[in-house]
Amino acid sequence: MNKIIEFGMSRPNNVEHYKIMNDVVGVLDRHAADDLGVDNEVKELKKCVADEGEALNIPRENDFTDDKNLATAKLNLTISGMNNQINSGQNHYEPQAKAAFIRLKTLWDANSEIKSKATNLKEGALKKVLVEFKGNYKADVTAAGIQGWVDTLEVDYTACLDLELKFDAASQSKTKLRSKSARKVTDALYYKIIEIINAQIVVNGDTKYLGFVNDLNERLKWHNNSLAIRKADRKDDDDETKSSETK
Repeated sequence: MNKIIEFGMSRPNNVEHYKIMNDVVGVLDRHAADDLGVDNEVKELKKCVADEGEALNIPRENDFTDDKNLATAKLNLTISGMNNQINSGQNHYEPQAKAAFIRLKTLWDANSEIKSKATNLKEGALKKVLVEFKGNYKADVTAAGIQGWVDTLEVDYTACLDLELKFDAASQSKTKLRSKSARKVTDALYYKIIEIINAQIVVNGDTKYLGFVNDLNERLKWHNNSLAIRKADRKDDDDETKSSETK
């Protein structure tokens, strides 16, 4: 007698789990859930899988959204002001200041992506320019008389970066919590459906359910194999890391 194989739903990560559940729903649809005696359960399962997919999307807003947007707008204004200062300094009346502004413009233009929008704060051009302003170009900053602008730029950059990191952390935490909650409901429905169908097979025989059972088992075996490969790859990566650390 053929029955649906056991499949531990705690093993996949959130994205894998969502794909597996979509696969399960697809098999149920192909074999008419109503004929299998689980029509109501499958309708609920579809809603839960949709919720799971929604949970996987990083929230667009959280408690830091407004502050982050204000900080970004302020940083963009400072960037625009710095850009205007450097450009106008190309015609400075004092030769030493003019020469400093020319050198500063070379640095600024080499990192031109910072002039349009304050993005990629964690590893972008703005961070590099600030390091240069405080290091190799410090004398030029002093000669050009824009130390106040550099200080303001650094303060605004630091505030914006801090809020972006907090925003990202809150979004990821919210996503993990929602995914975990959604998975619990989805798994409960999945196991209920499997229990119902397996029980019917025991009572009625497997003839009516054979196509569905074979189809679902084939997909579950495929996912089992994929999970095993991922686990093996992760072990290889861990072994390689340990090996390199001992050298």
